[in-house]
Amino acid sequence: MDWLHPEYFWAFALIPLAVALFFWAARRRAVLLRRFGDAAVMRRLAGEVSQRRRRWKAAVAVLALGFITLGLVGPRFGTQIREVKREGVDLIIALDVSLSMQAEDVAPSRLDRSKNEIKKLLDGLRGDRVGLVLFAGDAFLQCPLTTDYSAVKLFLDVANPALIPTPGTDFGAALRLSMQAFERSEESGSEGETRTRALVFISDGENHIDGVNALVDDARAAGIVMFAAGVGETEGAPIPVGRSRGQTTYKKDRQGRIVSTRLEEDMLQRLSEEGAYFRIARTASSLNKLISSLDRLEKSEFATEEFEEYDEKYQWPLAIGVLLLLFEFVFSDRVKSSEGRAPSNDLLPGLVVLALLATGCSNVTQSGRKGNAEYADDRFDEAVIAYQRGLDEFDELEPGSVPSDLYNNQGAAYYRGENPEASQNAFINSIAMAEGRDQQIRGSYNAGNAAFANDAKSVSADFFRQALLLDPQNADAKFNYEFVKRQLKREQQNQQGENEPPPKPSDYAKQLKARADALVAEQRYRDAHEIMTDGLKTDPTVKAYQTFIDRTASVADIETGKAPESL
Repeated sequence: MDWLHPEYFWAFALIPLAVALFFWAARRRAVLLRRFGDAAVMRRLAGEVSQRRRRWKAAVAVLALGFITLGLVGPRFGTQIREVKREGVDLIIALDVSLSMQAEDVAPSRLDRSKNEIKKLLDGLRGDRVGLVLFAGDAFLQCPLTTDYSAVKLFLDVANPALIPTPGTDFGAALRLSMQAFERSEESGSEGETRTRALVFISDGENHIDGVNALVDDARAAGIVMFAAGVGETEGAPIPVGRSRGQTTYKKDRQGRIVSTRLEEDMLQRLSEEGAYFRIARTASSLNKLISSLDRLEKSEFATEEFEEYDEKYQWPLAIGVLLLLFEFVFSDRVKSSEGRAPSNDLLPGLVVLALLATGCSNVTQSGRKGNAEYADDRFDEAVIAYQRGLDEFDELEPGSVPSDLYNNQGAAYYRGENPEASQNAFINSIAMAEGRDQQIRGSYNAGNAAFANDAKSVSADFFRQALLLDPQNADAKFNYEFVKRQLKREQQNQQGENEPPPKPSDYAKQLKARADALVAEQRYRDAHEIMTDGLKTDPTVKAYQTFIDRTASVADIETGKAPESL
């Protein structure tokens, strides 16, 4: 017997905690009844309630919690032997590490770009054995054929021109060594076993040794399918050989002229006549198309692995726990009929537990928990990725609690990661996936906050209004809705004020302004302000001096110790 999630054994501690809470609740009820009145009278008034039935309900609830916790831990027993066959092709990657691969016409350099593209290629392979050959003026086997792609990447990281001191580029040496690597691999395999073999050259195409054609014919006769990928640009680029104090030194010939290297595709295309030719250029790469080319080749069986697989049994305790919860809900603690009583929502916590445990042994909830952990550690970008991984587990997104919750959590992670636009979209998705009114209220409220942070005040007001329509007593939504409406009104007024030119002051307005200026000279700011505001009531052209009126009001408030009103 084994356990799927042994880390959840701590949840069994909830059982004694639940028992303690039931005992505390019973004692609390008894104390309140004694305070309310005589014990005998209260027993007669509460005669419909059966204490024995209440204890039975508590016992059933605790038992249900135990079975649900057992389902969460995930018992597994009853093993069976399974065989897994590993199939694929033998692929050797011949990487050019000559000095010309240091050219920077492909950023950061031809060699570094090639290594990055090879790593992407390895991430897309499934089941194939891969080897690595490095070559320049000579060649050596950096990594023999293996299915451990992480080991290939480690050998790839240390590949550089210093590993092969022989200058130049010898495709023949790389081809000869690759054929030997294939032969050694077959000698170590099963007798009579033939495997599909593929070889890909990654180089800038400069070849300094003749006699390659004969080796190419031998390789084709041995059944090796050859591919090639050209790295670089055809315009040419200098070869950096050193850097000092921000200055780059380039390779020069004997006359002191800078040597230029360019992509030469003739040799590479000749090598890949029966396979395919790819390009790794400055802005794009087609090397990943090699995967589809390999898929068209005949697969060879490398090995057959046997392992024991446990039969998952978490469904049984989970089903028993849910049935016990349903029984506890319908089993009344009253002796008489309870018709006409108000509906209860006691089943809601049970349904929440069911919704979580129903996917508790799936990647969806695991991704959700991973996202929650990343969110708690303020790693919001990682949290967004984890929540998206949980959403991707659903073949079809339909309204339900888990998609809505994942979208809501993803929106919160986007919001904390200062991406309000993506946050708003995630909360809108949580509303679309909402199954109940509470999820719709939460999604609408959160979408309103995200829209406001995204400077979409009108949209924000609509979401807060939607939350209020669903729950008119929601004080937070009401406060935010009124606040956003005030912001919109203020912006509208400011826009109108900017579009309207100030009126031309009348003679009466000019006289008022002269009197107010005299009062300001006497530091009688409040009197000056009152003269102007009273004049504004009778003559609208006084508004031409609105800036003066506002300034005198501010100075008057400072005189009386009144703080300016906060916006």
